[in-house]
Amino acid sequence: MLDFAVAACTLAGIAGGFMLGTRIFRGRFAPWPLSLTHAAFGTTAILLAVFSAYRGIGLPNVNGALFMLIITAIGGFSLARLHWRQQIPRTVLIFLHVTFAVIGFGLLVSAAMST
Repeated sequence: MLDFAVAACTLAGIAGGFMLGTRIFRGRFAPWPLSLTHAAFGTTAILLAVFSAYRGIGLPNVNGALFMLIITAIGGFSLARLHWRQQIPRTVLIFLHVTFAVIGFGLLVSAAMST
């Protein structure tokens, strides 16, 4: 199950990286379908990690990954709120979102490799 969580998180990262490189660094908004796809893959990764933690798979790394990914999701919701209001987010908010996501992804990969 953690393998699927890693795959979903990877796809979320690819979509996020694409948005970052092609739109956000240029001061433009990412298209909503791509933003929602990014969010759907991230949510899927979190849910699969929750189910793994519930079953005791990959502990304790999966707990750390969950913490980081949930913080990432909260940041993603605030970025989406700014997007909805047609406000360009500050670079520091995007940097924090990416930083927590990368740390969460690393912990998720570590949990998957330890099983």
